[in-house]
Amino acid sequence: MGLLHLNLNVADIVRSEHFYQQVFGYVRIVDTSGEIQREGQNLFVKQIILGIPGADDLLALSELTGATVGTGGMSHFGIVVEDAEVEALTKKVVACGGTILEYGVREENGVAEPFAYVRDPDGYAIEVASQSIVYAQDFRRKVVMRQYQGESDLQLIIDLIDACEKVDRLESFVSFEQLRLSITNPAIDRARDLGLWEDAQGKLIGFGELSIDEPIPDNLANSTLWFFVHPLARGGDLESQIIAWAEQRISEVARERQGQPKLLTWSRNSRLDRIAILEHHGFVKGRQYWFLSQSLQRNIPTSQLPEGFSIRAVDGEREAQAWVDLHNQAFCNAWLYHPLTVESYKHRLQAPDYLPELDLVAVDADDKFAAICYCAIDRSHNTFVGRQEGWVALLFTSPDFQRRGLARAILHHALARLKTLNIEIAKIGVDSENAYGARQLYESIGFERVYTNIAYVKHL
Repeated sequence: MGLLHLNLNVADIVRSEHFYQQVFGYVRIVDTSGEIQREGQNLFVKQIILGIPGADDLLALSELTGATVGTGGMSHFGIVVEDAEVEALTKKVVACGGTILEYGVREENGVAEPFAYVRDPDGYAIEVASQSIVYAQDFRRKVVMRQYQGESDLQLIIDLIDACEKVDRLESFVSFEQLRLSITNPAIDRARDLGLWEDAQGKLIGFGELSIDEPIPDNLANSTLWFFVHPLARGGDLESQIIAWAEQRISEVARERQGQPKLLTWSRNSRLDRIAILEHHGFVKGRQYWFLSQSLQRNIPTSQLPEGFSIRAVDGEREAQAWVDLHNQAFCNAWLYHPLTVESYKHRLQAPDYLPELDLVAVDADDKFAAICYCAIDRSHNTFVGRQEGWVALLFTSPDFQRRGLARAILHHALARLKTLNIEIAKIGVDSENAYGARQLYESIGFERVYTNIAYVKHL
């Protein structure tokens, strides 16, 4: 048994959330609003539930018509902080509309600690001190790692990603089918490349997936780490455990392949907490990847194909080898290049959202592959965000046919096809330092940057 949460009635929920976020570092876990019935009356309530990363307790703020706001018989509640934080927090209290009741240093059992009693904007008294952290150590959740146990884990992972999305708001929705496709990729060793972390109650609070590249000269042991940590488990030791697991795994691969291990992972540029953790663990900033979009609710221009060229859909199974060969030729000098296999390409064809009419190829008069543009529509994601979006997932040209306008022509053709499928917004990602003018091409036809992902690399 233990304290689950504290619910405070507040006069202005926006003001109160600002106070607890700015002063104590709380983050929003979830927000709701609607009618509730109390004493025969229907009352409208707005509620925000907050949590502190790495802690277990929750603070609920409720703005309810006619509710009593203020102490109402409650003496105070306490928030645990580090000694060095107390003075700075008292200054934030005043700046955010609170008041200081008492501030000083006290001694207990031979231990001196700074402390403060403050009031929030609604008059609730809060004790700010570190002493209780001594007693809290024994009650911290013990985290246990386990292997992936099959499809029964998929929904648990989805629920974890959803919990992260409610706080991070990155629109990083992943459907059940997408997750299954990713985890069943033939390149994934599900016994060694997937890790799940649970708390003492068996709740999934961390997930890591390691994608290990096929070996190529000078890059025998490259890998990419994708990981999620529940918002209430962040800021502790869990991120370190996941990174250590990934480092150990890729080091094993490096010994088998007799190569130098390299670990890559990603962060949205707005996730300063994640960036701080990565840099603390020795990751160094690499390239920036821009994600751009443009509206398709306009006339899509057409580009003239060079004489003798035409655009058609790829015959996936039959032409898999030609598709993969062109991909590897086009990207062999790219910063994050790793060779694509026919097996992986055919696995992609099994995706529930794969549409053959959006897997386009430009061919010459001899039907030789010259350029490819592969688009995807994630219907589940579109339902989640409430927009009809389509992705230009891959666009590349054979080195033998570059500088002829094929990329522009096939891209315009793909955008027109997306529009016929009732897609309203097209999105595309690009290395901001792409050496072939891809970013300039996209911007020239109307794409604009929406957000940035940063690659972080660690050489082990």
